[in-house]
Amino acid sequence: MQTRPLGASDLRLSVLGFGCAPVASRATARESEAAIRAGLDAGITYFDTADMYGLGGSEKTLARVLAGRPDRPVVATKCGYTFSAKLKAVAFLKPILRPLVRRLKGVKAGAASVMASQRSQNFDPAYIRACVDASLARLGFDRIDLFYLHDPPLDVIRRGAALATLRELKAAGKLRHIGLSGEASVAAAALQTPGHGMSAVQVAIGPLNQEAVSSVLPLARAQGVGVVAGQPFSNGRLFSSETFASALRQRGLPTDPRSMASVALRFVRDLDGVTSVLCSMMRPENLRTNAAAADGPALTSAERDAVLSLAGPERR
Repeated sequence: MQTRPLGASDLRLSVLGFGCAPVASRATARESEAAIRAGLDAGITYFDTADMYGLGGSEKTLARVLAGRPDRPVVATKCGYTFSAKLKAVAFLKPILRPLVRRLKGVKAGAASVMASQRSQNFDPAYIRACVDASLARLGFDRIDLFYLHDPPLDVIRRGAALATLRELKAAGKLRHIGLSGEASVAAAALQTPGHGMSAVQVAIGPLNQEAVSSVLPLARAQGVGVVAGQPFSNGRLFSSETFASALRQRGLPTDPRSMASVALRFVRDLDGVTSVLCSMMRPENLRTNAAAADGPALTSAERDAVLSLAGPERR
């Protein structure tokens, strides 16, 4: 699989990145380990996790699979969310509850609502330092390749202490590179902060969400900051979007899920400044589809017109 440099840094990432949000969370340990191994076999060299994914379980699972590999891929993780003691207790029951969540209608949405209600955010320097040490321990690394602030609000960036703490941890040798994963407006503000020290930003980009194309990519390119593009399928909403389907049909293009995914992923892949497109791929068929798209040809003029028809006037 093709790899690209992460901006001006010394890291190279596969053009398709493996999103680890479902690892040890929505998927079992066995399913998660099999999916990670399949990703490695497909040539993926960038795995993106966070301490909140599976309440640390995603990092631990990734560590088990990667242990002893001489060709370890680039691993990114994040911090910024906290969880209540109640939710941590529920984590112990996940193996029992997971089948119920999958089978009963409405339970999955209810479980997601409970998760959201039991988490908050903390970007205090002491908390960030503790999170970095905890992630190092779970991953079994001496140094983390890429560490992001996870969805920080704008005021956190304006205060500056959170990014300053990451810079200190990088100088101390615990982090190789630092960055921000979050909203396009917040990423743009961070990129305009003098001395931010970031090597990468991670923002959502896809046919249904093209804001970062004009607000983030030019800033990142000008500074040699790499961009990891997440949510190319808008968390699955792309496949039920009549607006996107209509744009494709009007140009004589197919609207089956595989074709829609291919157009979306190739569109994001070919944006100037994007290093890697991040997807969650727990099912083998999804990995095959996305890997084929990542290695596929550039968009045709009809495909490009269909995607750009969904953008604002400045992008058409």
